[in-house]
Amino acid sequence: MLTWRRAERCTLDITLRAERGAFCMIGKVYAQDRQDVKEVMEELWGAGFGRKSEVSIPQPIAYVPSLRLLLQEKVEGLAARELFKFGDERQSAATAERCARWLARLQAVARPSGQAFGAEQMLGRSESGWRLVSEEGGALAVKSKELLERLKGTASSLGDIPMCACHGDFGTHNIIFAKGRMVTFDWDRHGIADPAYDVARFIVSLKQQALHTLGSVHALDGAVQAFLDAYRASGGRRLEARLPFYGAAFCLRRAERDVRVRTRNWQEWSEAMLDEGLRALESKSGETTTPLHTTAESAGLRAPQVELDITPFGRHEPFSVRSVVGEEPHVKLGDALSGHAGPEGAKWLLAGRESQRALRRELSSLLSPPWVLRSCWLRRARFRFRPDTKLTAYYNVVLEAPSGARSVRAIAVIWKPKWIGAAPRQAAPEALEMEAEALRRGIGTPFRRLMARVPAWGMRIQLSPLDPSFPQLIRLSDPEYVRQMLESVCGPSRELAGQAYTVSSIRYYPEQRHVLRYDATQGAGGTVIAKLYNDDKGRRVVRVLTKAAEWLTGCGGGKACLLEPLAYVADDAVVLYPAVFGTPLSKRVRRPGRGLGRQLELAGQAARALQGAPPALRGLLNPHSFDAEIAEIVEASHYISVLQPPLGAVIDALIDRAREFYERLPQEPPCFTHGDLKMEHFWVTPRGLTLIDFDTSHLEDPALDIGKFLADLRFWYDTYGQSVAEQAEERFLAGYAPGVPGDRLIRARLFKALELIKTSVREVPLFRSDWVSQIERLVGGAQAIMNDLRSDLRV
Repeated sequence: MLTWRRAERCTLDITLRAERGAFCMIGKVYAQDRQDVKEVMEELWGAGFGRKSEVSIPQPIAYVPSLRLLLQEKVEGLAARELFKFGDERQSAATAERCARWLARLQAVARPSGQAFGAEQMLGRSESGWRLVSEEGGALAVKSKELLERLKGTASSLGDIPMCACHGDFGTHNIIFAKGRMVTFDWDRHGIADPAYDVARFIVSLKQQALHTLGSVHALDGAVQAFLDAYRASGGRRLEARLPFYGAAFCLRRAERDVRVRTRNWQEWSEAMLDEGLRALESKSGETTTPLHTTAESAGLRAPQVELDITPFGRHEPFSVRSVVGEEPHVKLGDALSGHAGPEGAKWLLAGRESQRALRRELSSLLSPPWVLRSCWLRRARFRFRPDTKLTAYYNVVLEAPSGARSVRAIAVIWKPKWIGAAPRQAAPEALEMEAEALRRGIGTPFRRLMARVPAWGMRIQLSPLDPSFPQLIRLSDPEYVRQMLESVCGPSRELAGQAYTVSSIRYYPEQRHVLRYDATQGAGGTVIAKLYNDDKGRRVVRVLTKAAEWLTGCGGGKACLLEPLAYVADDAVVLYPAVFGTPLSKRVRRPGRGLGRQLELAGQAARALQGAPPALRGLLNPHSFDAEIAEIVEASHYISVLQPPLGAVIDALIDRAREFYERLPQEPPCFTHGDLKMEHFWVTPRGLTLIDFDTSHLEDPALDIGKFLADLRFWYDTYGQSVAEQAEERFLAGYAPGVPGDRLIRARLFKALELIKTSVREVPLFRSDWVSQIERLVGGAQAIMNDLRSDLRV
């Protein structure tokens, strides 16, 4: 059983097994006769929504009246809401555009039939929603009452409009992207409606998903705008006068649902949806210039249609700086940068109103008119206190021109106490040369400069693609150079002839690493990922990957495959990879289903197979010892001792105890390891489970990789509030552990404790409100493991 809705229906996953194989279907059992659902699906199937069409529905198979059972095709693919949740700005825009084209096609060709959904029905439903929400009192009661009254006032001025066919529940939760087709399912609420009905329902479903998963109702506004533009371009009706009413009504219904379900943050979410509904109706009455469908807070980048793939080598989701700091703390700049103000001082610097005004002011001064800065999205931050004090933050900034054109630029911002009030020094010659080259190639546009100092804040700003440590980054960010490089690497072909590429930054970490994404502007060219190096490490990575892939393929057994490179370009010290189409295991933890356990077993089998690699592969690796790993953990956790001294003392004690335990444990020879075996590096793809990123492969204790994976798994379960991490660990070990020496598994427990510390201090975002509590939970888990080991070892 997939779902059960009391007094309505239950949905079943049905598999029929025969000699020729298995046949899978979806079955829906209704409380009342719903022959009409099959009839409307058959009519749509015959009207061009079949399996070979890009706009599609599941094939209706049969309806059994005596059982009130509808049988339909089971469609395998990627859910739209997963693409909006885990995809980048380009993927979200491309997904929204396909959804818009599907809806415009439905409204153009489908014969209207079924229940009518008009303004009167929406008002009746809104009134019942208001009654439930208003029972909570306070702001929810006041805002829901105001929204209902405005809806009543707006409805009387809508007038009549020709009705059309309506899905009735057109949202990201009812859309799957299969090979070559977009499939919309669940036709139980089909009917006749104002064209704005399904449009508004889709937009509000996007806004609620953005609120629940990305922290802001506006986080997917770029996708909303892409949806509306594509809808109009596909012949959709003009809905400016009617869309605010339906959008506001659906906002009230979403607020009602949050109140009824009462998941975490339900009060905050309900109020946010009510606010969005009020803004929509304010825009209609001319009180503001921010209607339901604008992109005032958007982090979206409009782009030509691209493949709906999800790009690897990116871990951290962005946070709108407006959502990080609530009430502004009173902090002195010196105290914040020295660490004396604790985590609140760091948050104030990263996203406080004063510091953001300074950052925005400086960025705006670097822009060429008429471009303007719209929003800043904080992706990652790190605090270090040795060898000198430095706070580094990485943002994506969204820019807009009067024409509506948008651009997203990655930037790095560094604060140092010794820079406060100091006269800015002349930039290094190599930095000036790189900046001049970027501007000459036109890839600095719309910025006039790519670096700046703000002495009053001890702040330095650096914009992509500037990084003197990676001089090739400039040319590898130039679309024309990229086109020539890819033609040279891939050879002349009809698909690449005359092909152009857009370039975007996945990771922009100056002096550390860079990952770029190349999207072909025409579908045939596909997408390529570029990882840059400032030495010849990329050559070794390619050799390791090639040998490891051969070994893993030879092992057989249905284990994971590896993401093999397309090429290594020595002149540019860059490794090129194909884009990955799928979802990382770390994201699957949000809603762990039965399939996750099997994927974890396969991950365990793959880890075991790689550790059995022959000596020829081991010879390509550098050694990594226990002491080296401890040194990395000590360095990574040092800032905790400054910001949270009591917690730092606990971490130091655990590290000392781990040294003592490790010396007492039996050892075994080092072997080939991935070096960074984490959930985010295993991707569920159409090819099967795919393992990526072998940059840190080492010759080391095999228990370290296993401990690292188990710690990372616990981190993601804790991050998403899931409570069954132990069962997930058991599934991974079921794939890895058979035949493994018991001593290795004991050492893996020790490494799990150490890696819980390392993961927590590196990966829990410093700017999150629960930063301290999550690190304390994870370190507490490490402490519990160490206590169990002490008991087992009788130390």
